[in-house]
This record gives sequence, structure tokens and C-alpha cells, in this order.
Amino acid sequence: MLRLGIVPARLASTRFPEKVIQDIDGIPMICHTLKQVEKCKKLDRIFVAIDSEKTRKAINSCATGAGAKILMTSDDHATGTDRISEVVDIVDDCFGIDDNDIVINIQGDEPMIDPNCIDALVEEMEDGCDLATIASTELTRSHLYDENVVKVIKNKEHEVVDFVRKVTGEGVPNYLDSKEGYEIFKHIGLYAYTKKSLNRFVSLPQSDNEKERSLEQLRALDNGFKINAFVSSYSSLSVDTVDDFILAKSLIEGEKGP
Repeated sequence: MLRLGIVPARLASTRFPEKVIQDIDGIPMICHTLKQVEKCKKLDRIFVAIDSEKTRKAINSCATGAGAKILMTSDDHATGTDRISEVVDIVDDCFGIDDNDIVINIQGDEPMIDPNCIDALVEEMEDGCDLATIASTELTRSHLYDENVVKVIKNKEHEVVDFVRKVTGEGVPNYLDSKEGYEIFKHIGLYAYTKKSLNRFVSLPQSDNEKERSLEQLRALDNGFKINAFVSSYSSLSVDTVDDFILAKSLIEGEKGP
């Protein structure tokens, strides 16, 4: 079984353009992500999916140092998952990938990503499921009612049953009702697929729930995918804005001390 880690590195991000190549401690931000991914024990190959030669020039040295291969992809993908799928097609054409081989979508804007979570997703997939993701116990009360923080819901059988922005209200079951046995976690946007489930996912049209809540992963639930969520205390720091970047930069550079 082959286990691929793929890091999408879109340059023209909407809220913070060129964030993946912004400097933290002397190297592009995404290079810190790759340093963390390199620590994984469960990945056989690492790829960076770029859409600009500017990105290649900026990260070529650090990608090589982390054992990652850079692949150029289209600059007009609607989602990061579509970009991941293109990389899988490229790799499949080169040396072949089996339907049950594992593909991990690793966000390039998480420079402090925990490699143990990536390894845990590989293990979840090896246990047999269509898709796996991370459920963080670091869910505060403010997170619970913040619609910008995505929550993952598990049932008594520990199966993922929903991804939501709000936990109560019109059109949403009352996930705060403990009698129903729901468990609520902060969702961390790491995803694992088999090649087969990834191909099926990108072939499906957007579901109504996906469009209504702006949550791509609902397409999988709405089409009967079996989703496992590994529970972790990992909190995640995703760099979506300049303020996020300033925080990540201060944390990473602060770790080195004076």
C-alpha cells in the first residue's frame, strides 16, 4: 500500500495573496509545513502541488531538502481537493497507483502542523474507511458559537455524522442535546482518502448542504462516504489572514529564542 502526502500550494489565495511564500525565519512559510511533514513516519512520498513558477523558485531548495517533489498543476482549480486529484493523476501516469493506496491532503498554510496527526490519519485509513479527518478536543465555548469555526459531529458509534458551522438553529439538529449522544469537536482540515474514494469524490456534483454551508466535506457525507475522525488535542493554526501570519511568525521565531 502506497501512502502519499500532497501539499497544495496555491499562490493567488483570496484573503492573503502569496501567503505560502511569505517569509518566516528566513524561509517561505510553506517550507515550515514541509519540515513538519518530513517528520512523518507513515508517508512513502511527499508532493507539493504548485500553480506558479514563482512558487517553484521560492521553495525549490527547501522542498528538495524535505524530500518532496514539486509538481506544477492548473491555476484554475475550484478547490484544493481538485488540485490533489490532478497530482494523483500525474503520479498514477508515472508509476501507477492502486485504488486502495492512501492520499493525504495536507494544508500548506499550517506551518506548525503536527506530523503525528498525519500519521494517525494513515492508520485510520488502514483500518478501512472512505475518508478520514481530525477532530480536535480544543473546542472552546467561543468556538462553539463562532460560525467561522467548523465543528465535526460524531455519534455513539464514533462515526462522523455532520460538519457544521452552527450547532443549533433552523435546519440544524440540536447537537447540544447530550441525550442524543452526540460528541462535538473542532474540525481540523486535514483529509485522507483512498485513490478510489478521491476519484469518486471529485466526480460528484456539489451537494445542497455543501453549497448552503460552504463546506466541501459535506459532499462526502451526503453521498454515503464512511468518514472516520481521529480525536486529537492538536488545535491547529491555519494562516488565512495577515493577522494569522503575524501570530504564526511570532510563535515560530519565538521558539528559537534570542
